[in-house]
Amino acid sequence: MLINLGTEESSGIAKLPNGTMIQYNQGYVTSGSSFGDVSVYFSEAFKSTPSFICSLRGDTAAGDYKYYGYRLHEESSTKVQIIIVNQDGEAYHGRKVFISWIAIGRWK
Repeated sequence: MLINLGTEESSGIAKLPNGTMIQYNQGYVTSGSSFGDVSVYFSEAFKSTPSFICSLRGDTAAGDYKYYGYRLHEESSTKVQIIIVNQDGEAYHGRKVFISWIAIGRWK
């Protein structure tokens, strides 16, 4: 199966017959002003906490061409909360970033 994330904001969900569910999304978000956090809510709950991976880059329209890391802060079957960090591991507060993420788990 090929999932095309495109070039702009896009999202999707795939439920496979074997019980695997894949959810994905991408777009601009602004990290929390004091904590550097971003919450990712799944459009449909997984049976249990899924595997989650994302990539983050700066707002290129504002001249920010850096890529950023993240730390998982909270995970559940309905959402993941991440802390966006810079190359020194420090929280990236109140900044606009482009996120692409994918979560893979079970729906049955």
